[in-house]
Amino acid sequence: MASGAGKDLPLTEVGGLFVPAIRLPRDYGRTDEFVRLARVGGVAGFIVFGGDRELTPPFLRHLREAAGRPMLLMADYERGAGNQVEGMLELPPLMALGASRSPEAAYMAGKITALSARAMGVNCVLAPVLDVLSRPENPIIGTRAISDDPDLVTRIGLAFIEGVQEEGVLACAKHFPGHGDTERDSHTALPVVTATIDVLRARELPPFREAVRAGVRMLMTAHVVYEALDPGVPATYSPRILRDLLRREWGFGGLVITDALTMEGARLEGADPGAEALKAGADLLLYPPDPWAAIADLRAAVALGRVAGETLAESRARVALVTGDLAGEAPLRRELGAEYEYAALDMARRSLTVLRDGDGLLRRAAAGPGEVLGLVLDDDGVPERARAFDPAKPWCRAGVVQVTPEGTGVLSGLAGAIRQADLVVMGLFGDVRMAKERAGLCPALRGFASEVLAEHAAKTLVVVFGNPVLLAGLAARNVVLAWGDAEVCRRSALEAIFGGGTMPGRLPLGPGAAGGS
Repeated sequence: MASGAGKDLPLTEVGGLFVPAIRLPRDYGRTDEFVRLARVGGVAGFIVFGGDRELTPPFLRHLREAAGRPMLLMADYERGAGNQVEGMLELPPLMALGASRSPEAAYMAGKITALSARAMGVNCVLAPVLDVLSRPENPIIGTRAISDDPDLVTRIGLAFIEGVQEEGVLACAKHFPGHGDTERDSHTALPVVTATIDVLRARELPPFREAVRAGVRMLMTAHVVYEALDPGVPATYSPRILRDLLRREWGFGGLVITDALTMEGARLEGADPGAEALKAGADLLLYPPDPWAAIADLRAAVALGRVAGETLAESRARVALVTGDLAGEAPLRRELGAEYEYAALDMARRSLTVLRDGDGLLRRAAAGPGEVLGLVLDDDGVPERARAFDPAKPWCRAGVVQVTPEGTGVLSGLAGAIRQADLVVMGLFGDVRMAKERAGLCPALRGFASEVLAEHAAKTLVVVFGNPVLLAGLAARNVVLAWGDAEVCRRSALEAIFGGGTMPGRLPLGPGAAGGS
C-alpha cells in the first residue's frame, strides 16, 4: 500500500497545493471566503484576475495578513500589470519585444512588470509565454508569443525572466512544452500537436530548456497532447513529460503549476484532475472549479492510496522552499516613476515595423497629409477603441469612425468621406481571446476592409494594432505593424506616422505569417 493510504491528511496538507482564483471587482465582497480558504483550507495562494490600483493592494494585504504566512499571489501580467489592473501601465505585447530584437527592452519589460506586481501585492507573474508561434493562425497565442524563431524566443524570454526575478518576483515560463503549434484553444478543446520528436526538440523545447538552465522558478503546463512525447496524454497529466523529461532529463527543481483546471483541455472522465496532475509531476493545481470540492477529492485520493503521500510531500517541500524565499518580500508601496512610462513608450517605438510602403504613404503622412480619415476596425467591439486615434486627432480632420462586426453596413455612408480623404488610416484591432476560436478578422470586417482597399489601396495606410494575421486576405499595399492596442503602442505608432519618426522593428515571424494577398 502506498505511503499515506488509509490516512486522512489534515486539510492544510492537501489544500497547500491549490491556487484558487479571485476575480475583481466581483470578489471584493467575498473576503471572508478567501480568508477561510487560506486559514482552514491552507491553500498555497491565489491567482488574481482584474483589479484596480486603489483597492487591490489593501485587499491582497488583508488576505496575506489574515493568512499569517507567506502566500503565492499570482497574476497573468503578460503585458505588465496594466494587462489586468485598471489604472496601471500596460506594456507592449511580447511579440513587440521580438520585433525590437532587444534583450535590453525585454529585461526592462520584466523589471517594470515585477515592480508593478509588487505595487499590487503580487509576488508571482505568470509570464513570459515561451511558446514558439509556428502556427500564425493559432486562436489563443498570437502576440502573446515572441516569435516563430526558437532562438529569438529564448533571447527575449530569458531577458524578461531576468528582469522579473531580479526584483524579487517569481517568473513563470508557459505553456510547457509549447502551445504555439495548435489549431484549437485549450480553454475550449484538447489540442493535439503531431510534430515529430525531432521537430519538438529543435523548435518547441529549446526556450523552456534554456529557461530551466537560466534559473526560472516556475513552469506552467499546457493542456495539450504531444503525440511524439506521450501519445494521447495531455502534458498536464503526463509523467513522461513532467517527470522524465523536465525533472530527470533537464534537472528542473522549481515549481510546476498546471494551467487552469477550469479549462476544457484539462477535463478528465472518471478521474480526479488534481490527483492525476500531481502523480504526473505537477506541484501546484491552478484554478480548481470548486476549491473545497477539489481539496476533498484529493484528500480522498490520498486516503485510498491513489496518490502516494511521498508525492504530496515532495510537492509541498518545493512549494515551501519557494514561498520561504518570499517571506521577507514586502509589497512595494511607492508610486512607479514616470521613467517607466518613458521606458514602455521606448519599447513600443523600437518595435514599430514597416511591412510595406508601396505608395510612399509614410513620407506623405509626415510631410502634411491633408484631409485624413481614421477608420478603427475593431474585431472585438470594445467601446474604448473608438478613441484609439485620439493621439492623431490634429491630423484626422476628416474624422474617426469605429467599425465593429455588427456595424459593417456603414460603408455606403462612408463612401463619400473615403473618396474625398487625401489619406485613409485604417487601424486593425483584434485580440486572441478565450473561446473566440480565431486569430484573424471576422468575415464581415475582412469584407469591409477589402472593399475599401479594392478602390482606395493607394491612399490607405493599414496599421495593425495586434497580430499580423489580421491582414489575412487583405490586398494592403501600405502596412505598419504596431503589435498591440496598449496606449503606448497607439501613441508611438501615430506619432511616428505623422511625425516622421523611425520604425526600426523587424518582423519576428516568417513572411507568410503577416497575411495579406
